[in-house]
Amino acid sequence: MSEKQEYTVKADGWVAGKWRPKGSTVPMTSAEAKYENVALETEEGPKVELTGSLDDPTVKSTGLAEKAKAETTKRSRRAPSSSKAVGQKKNS
Repeated sequence: MSEKQEYTVKADGWVAGKWRPKGSTVPMTSAEAKYENVALETEEGPKVELTGSLDDPTVKSTGLAEKAKAETTKRSRRAPSSSKAVGQKKNS
């Protein structure tokens, strides 16, 4: 059996047999949490949404521009190396 961890309740409602408000924490195993409306608490801080351009000096000064740029690069999908679209035939 896995160790109990702290989970955060996502919305008001019944969790683990008790009515719990959104944002409260509940200790439970991952097997128990699988069927509940909870999220595992992490040590990460809140996510920040950038508004404006990554070239904006205000955004650059926070250091978040570089993190956002790196994350975007990491998540982006690479285009196929062929210049032809998928399914097109070569002209002879």
